[in-house]
Amino acid sequence: MNRSITLTLAILLLAQSGCAKSSKQDTLDYELYALKGSSDRVLLNKGTVKCDGKNVKSIEGSLFGETFWQKDVPLWKDWFVGASIYRDKNLSGFGLWFDNKDAGFSWNWFNRESGRIYRSLKRDNRVEVTFAPTEEYEEIIAVEFLDDAVLTGRFGWLPYWDTHQLVIKKGSVLRLALQH
Repeated sequence: MNRSITLTLAILLLAQSGCAKSSKQDTLDYELYALKGSSDRVLLNKGTVKCDGKNVKSIEGSLFGETFWQKDVPLWKDWFVGASIYRDKNLSGFGLWFDNKDAGFSWNWFNRESGRIYRSLKRDNRVEVTFAPTEEYEEIIAVEFLDDAVLTGRFGWLPYWDTHQLVIKKGSVLRLALQH
């Protein structure tokens, strides 16, 4: 096969998969809050992080013979945001989370609504995912936030309620792999 046909096929495959979709810079705008009481919250940090796939930390794991990856991007100080990445023929859902180096837990599940759109189980937040360009399985490589998304977590010594919120702003992109 000659080079121009191969290049044309590769470009078409990338466009179809959504890898070439993002016209804006891959950045993530966020606000990190500590929750005080039932309705008060204190802003800990507000910022923008470049999410081009180069700053992703990835840890591979296995559960019941299935390989998965915990991928995260640093936000501020010891805080980071990430996703649990699985390969599946039809990915019905996935988890987003944020964490710090202290003891804590955050898990925010998104179910497939239609196509590449997923909706939060906890709140009415929607995201659009970009899959790796393969027909064998679906693997998320980027998450674009269609709404302001509120992720919740419990941090500190054995809390039984949410102690922190991470608000990711509409239009932000969490890229978990290098652009193809």
